[in-house]
Amino acid sequence: MYFWGRVLGLEAANSFTTLAGGNPAALATQVRFYQQQGFDTTTAVTSSALVSLSSLLIKLVLFLIALPIAWSSFHFGHSLHKGSHAKVLYGLLVIILGLTAAGISKNQATAAVFVERTFTAYLPPIVGWFTFMWMRRREYL
Repeated sequence: MYFWGRVLGLEAANSFTTLAGGNPAALATQVRFYQQQGFDTTTAVTSSALVSLSSLLIKLVLFLIALPIAWSSFHFGHSLHKGSHAKVLYGLLVIILGLTAAGISKNQATAAVFVERTFTAYLPPIVGWFTFMWMRRREYL
């Protein structure tokens, strides 16, 4: 059970390292973690690369499955505002309006959308940084 806590910590730390340094930083974090667990460098690098490759392939397969399903929803050549965050803002507005249409008050719908966005986009890297630092102090990384 103790090892699984370290593995979950590695995943939390990767949310920070991916944001800070991209996929190469997450790969380096995984390699260092495996080395600290007693694996030799070759095994650590190979295992980390296989995990990254497997993740990429699974995401690609899911994308290829979803593409034909969503194809009719694409409108090529029509953009809200090129080069801005307007699409994200319009998406949030649509979700708020959808919740309001479902009978939720405007204030509650707005709060729910921003709380969800905070919990899914902004908090994981913050928690990941604390986990990353904790793992470094304990020499798990």
